Amino acid sequence: RLHQARKAQERFDAILELAGLEKDADNLANTEFDREKSKFEDTVTFDMMPANLNSNHLLGRVPSIKSRLLERDAEKLDSEGRWQARRVILTSRRVILTLPSEDIVRDSIPLCEIERVHVNKSEEQSNGSKPLAIFDSGFGTIIGEDSWRKLNIFTREDGYNSGMTYHLRVEDEEDQLFLQKCIEEMRLRALEQQEVVRASCLKTMKRRLRKFYEMRAYQSLTTLLILLNFLQNVVQAEYQANDPFVQYCFDCLDTSLTSFFIFDISLNLVCNWFWDFFEVGWNVLDLAIVIVSVANLFYTNMPGVSSLRCFRAFRIVRLFGRLGPLREIVNALAFSVWPVANAFFVLFIVMAVYAILATNTFCQRDSMSFGSFSKSLFTMFQVCTGDGWASAVTR
Repeated sequence: RLHQARKAQERFDAILELAGLEKDADNLANTEFDREKSKFEDTVTFDMMPANLNSNHLLGRVPSIKSRLLERDAEKLDSEGRWQARRVILTSRRVILTLPSEDIVRDSIPLCEIERVHVNKSEEQSNGSKPLAIFDSGFGTIIGEDSWRKLNIFTREDGYNSGMTYHLRVEDEEDQLFLQKCIEEMRLRALEQQEVVRASCLKTMKRRLRKFYEMRAYQSLTTLLILLNFLQNVVQAEYQANDPFVQYCFDCLDTSLTSFFIFDISLNLVCNWFWDFFEVGWNVLDLAIVIVSVANLFYTNMPGVSSLRCFRAFRIVRLFGRLGPLREIVNALAFSVWPVANAFFVLFIVMAVYAILATNTFCQRDSMSFGSFSKSLFTMFQVCTGDGWASAVTR
């Protein structure tokens, strides 16, 4: 806005010079420029300034009164060991130190970078006696009573203030404790807000990755590559190529497909971490197959690992979890296991009853088929399946 106001003033001055009306419009142009400048200064606050500026004038102005949560007068210990008057302003994001008569920020301490706030207990607080301090009166050194209450703010070494410690002091003990309590409380809130922002960014990233993972084009590409890998296994098992070049081509194709499957399962893990991934059986199956493929890829010379090559054929099973109709059929078969198991249990009970009867009735006549309960049960199984019962059992 300042740049636009200056450009407008330059164009306005050029027009007025041509018209010969510079003196009459001088006040009007200055008023317009001042108005734009005041709007800019009211709009830009300290919280909008970059964090890496450390010059006194570039730190910006103190925020408005509405943004101030606490304001106290104190003194700060400078690098030369002198106490200087400061005004402490607490906002929802920073602790600001400025001169009492200025609105320019002198020091800025982000709340999320404060490690701790330490209160120095004076000698009066510990043993009841008033502490002593050394003052320079201009006529010599005088030892007198020190009634100031000190407060130390420790910052992180990797933060904006590079581990700097701020030494403050106030006159009243209540102000000391109240200032410590407020800074600590706002520091915890700032840390919680920072964690919320990080979690929100993580959720946004996961949502975008999940949207990409569930795209129809990506799922179609994955299905096509699974079919291509299955076709490669079929061709390799059919021809059993002994040519080194052909085997090298098969190995390169297998490495490329395995790399894509690693990327696919990693993307699925990131999008659905943790329970959302492992509570789906198809995801666990995909992870197991990819782990076996990676072991086969990197440990080809280890004994026993070469036998894992046969598991590459199971990659086609991953197709069941991606195609809707196939997944419905497999799920229906899985849900029918328990009802079918109950039917087999009823059949086993019927066979066991007749095996007991057959053992008691025919054990003397045919000991090979009915000599014991296990033999009779096996004979009943033959009768149920029709395996040689007409030629071996009945005759």
